[in-house]
This record gives sequence, C-alpha cells and structure tokens, in this order.
Amino acid sequence: MLVVHKYGGSSVATTEKIWEIAKYLKNLHQNGDDLVVVVSAMGKTTNNLITLANNLSNFPNKREMDVLMSTGEMQSVALMSIALNELGVKAVSMSGAQAGFITNNNHMHAYIEELDVTKIKDYINRRYVVIVAGFQGVTKDQETTTFGRGGSDTTATALAAKLGCNCEIYTDVDAVCSVDPNLFGEAKKLHLLTYDEMMEMAVAGAKVLEPRSVELAKKYHVPLYLGKTLNSDKSKGTWVMDKVNVEEMGINSLSVRDDFYVVLFRFSTDESEYQSKIFEAINGLINFEMLQQAKVFGEYIISFGCSKTIFDEIKSRIEQSFMEDFEVLENCKRVSVIKDLCRITLVGVGLSTHTQIASDVFNLLLKNGIEYSFVANTEISISFAISQEDKQRTIDVLTKSLNL
Repeated sequence: MLVVHKYGGSSVATTEKIWEIAKYLKNLHQNGDDLVVVVSAMGKTTNNLITLANNLSNFPNKREMDVLMSTGEMQSVALMSIALNELGVKAVSMSGAQAGFITNNNHMHAYIEELDVTKIKDYINRRYVVIVAGFQGVTKDQETTTFGRGGSDTTATALAAKLGCNCEIYTDVDAVCSVDPNLFGEAKKLHLLTYDEMMEMAVAGAKVLEPRSVELAKKYHVPLYLGKTLNSDKSKGTWVMDKVNVEEMGINSLSVRDDFYVVLFRFSTDESEYQSKIFEAINGLINFEMLQQAKVFGEYIISFGCSKTIFDEIKSRIEQSFMEDFEVLENCKRVSVIKDLCRITLVGVGLSTHTQIASDVFNLLLKNGIEYSFVANTEISISFAISQEDKQRTIDVLTKSLNL
C-alpha cells in the first residue's frame, strides 16, 4: 500500500528522533508499504534562521528568505535518508523542486501551480523510500519559493492527492482536541472530523494542521489522519473525511487566536475610490477574516480582522496606495485599529440545524459579564472578538457549559 507520511519539526528535532523514525519506517517498508515521507526542518531551525536574517535586516528580502529557510528542510531530508540507508533501506532525498513542485512567484506564501510526480513514482517502483523536503517548491524560472508556516502539511497533502493515497500527519500530539490542551487541560480528543470542521478550526487558530492542506484534502478527497509520532494505533488519532453523523452534534471545538487586530475604514459616499484602494491593499493576503462592509448615515464602513503579521503587510500596502503614512490616516479618522484582541471560534457541523446554540452562547457571555464584538458566522462556525484580558475566563465558561 502506498502512503504519504509527514513528520513535523518536533518529531525530527534530534538525530536520535530521526533514527527512531527511520527504524519505524523500515518496519513498515519491510511489511510491504510504499512510502513517501515529507519532513519539516528540525525543531526550532526555521525560527533560528529567521532570527539570523533579522540580525542583518529589519525587512529581509523575501526572495533571499525563501532561499535561506528552504535549507532547514534540506538538512532534515538528507539526515533521514542517511539513517534509512544505514539501516539497509534504499532511500533518496528530494528538494521540493526535485519532487516536481512548481509554484507561482509569491515568495514566502507561494501556491502550487503544477506537481509532476513522475520522478517520485520511478523511485517507488524501484522500492525506494522517497524523502521529500516540505514547505518548498520552485518557479518556472527556477526561483526557490516556500509555502508559509506549516507548509509541509501542504506538501504532504498535495503529494497524496497526486499519488491517490492516504496522507498521515505525525506530530507530538495524540489527536486533534476540542480545545488547545495548553488552555484547557480537560479538552476532549476528537477522533472524527469533517474537512469543513477541520478547515474552520485551522483558519481560526488551531495549530495542528495548515489550512491549505485541509483544503487540498477536501478538494481531492484525500483521507487525512493526524496522530502521534511512532504510534501505529490509528484509533488513537484523528481522521478527517467527507462526512460524519451530525444529527446529535452541536459545537465540538473551540479555537483561539491571539494578537488579533480589527481594522475599520470610514469614508463618505462620494469617496468610493477609496473602497477599491482598500480591497486592492488586502487582495491576496491570507488569513484575514470577518470582512464586513456597510453604508451607515452617509458613510461607507469597511472592517476586517487579521493577525498582527498580516496587519503589518496591510499597513505597508495602504500607505503605498493612499500615499500617506498610516498614522496620518488614523489621526484624521480615516482608519481605526483595535489591538490586543483575542478571537474565539466555535465549530460544529451541527450548527446549521441547532439554531438555538448561537443565542445560548451569547447569553452565556453576557451573563458572565464578557463583552464581545465583531461577530461572524458560517454554517458550521461562530466567531467573535473579546479583550485579551477575558480570554481565559471565556475559555473556561464556554468549555464547561458546552461540554468540550
């Protein structure tokens, strides 16, 4: 059976851990599995590389950052291949380019345009274990690109989609939990999720899977499994798939995003040209959400939420578009920025039919004196912003009341 494995940075943080994984892969291979293995950079390697770059520049060139950060995964794949060959298993390491990943030229947030797995299939047919560097590809002009943080998940899922097999993501947690265990120690383990639920959780701040990887899995119907490294018992982890029985399900998870910013633009109805400038400024930036637009008392108001990192990029684009410093726009009330917020997202495929849940949630918050704002919802999620100070109290109230 052909299967794609992916191992995160914490799983390959040391040569001792790499050796243990190599022995595990050897057993699977000897028992008949064909393996394509995607690995991330070792431990804190990516963070350390970013720090090195920031020691030299406050705004490192994005092209050079891609070249720099891609080296972390190359180190991991070479070491994993060395370990497997030492154990008597034929293995070969590949960069993203060698594995066939062709991307656009959006450095540090590249998207896959083509994937040619001919070379990988050739090695599989010769009973090699193929070790692929996650997180990276190359443009048609042979420029190195990376997919953004968590991009190794995207690499693995894309390979599984192209090869027509399962994708197994291994990390240092047993399964996806209803709430981050670091925030709520009694969080439940979720053993079955739909693609849509997992996507909402990932976008909302759950750090177990990268959103684009779930999007790819859904699009190509890739069975996606997340479990703890070296644990072969699939009943312990989480399966992400098309459908589950939702008749009795309401909310089953709570995700948290810190450093949440809300940005509001105001302009009069005869200044509609500003509207197009704003949308041009945010176009193509991932992870901005809660986008709202309204006409109120002769004013257009556009608001959206985003992470601090995305805000910094938007701020730069707005200044270029409006030809004014962001602070000037704030002082003349063109734009307002609310910082130090926390975004809470409740997810459950049963929300579309359990219509009472939303009002119950907000009544619960009001009863406990927790102010909320910037509410957004989909068929399977409810999101809102609260002050950072109310974060833990909100988590405690909701997890206990909703039995998460």
